[in-house]
Amino acid sequence: MDLNKIFNNRGFELITVSVDDAENLGKVLKFLEKEACSLPEAIQQTLVNEKRTTNNYQYKSSDKDVLADALDAKWRGGYPHTVLIAPEGEVLYRQTGDIDVLELRKAIVKFLGRTYAGRQWGN
Repeated sequence: MDLNKIFNNRGFELITVSVDDAENLGKVLKFLEKEACSLPEAIQQTLVNEKRTTNNYQYKSSDKDVLADALDAKWRGGYPHTVLIAPEGEVLYRQTGDIDVLELRKAIVKFLGRTYAGRQWGN
């Protein structure tokens, strides 16, 4: 969540997918609100263009293999699973279990550049 706050003005978008059971949806949404996992202004037009209303999703099927195949073909199960994907679809970082925040940040900075003069995520 902290990395989202750091990079969201550069076009970076954090998309969350919860696999919790439907009865836990309220807890999931409460957590996201508490962590301020909101939609930055820089991303709002992307949602409009893609006809989306959120960047936080609830996966409702019991078949988690379908989700794994759709998100990351190299995902072998386990949660949480984090994938950093460039706009062109290249996987820049993946981790099942706890993330190494420094390694994830390095992957984001390597793609974007160290300063705002570097590229914007959506460009």
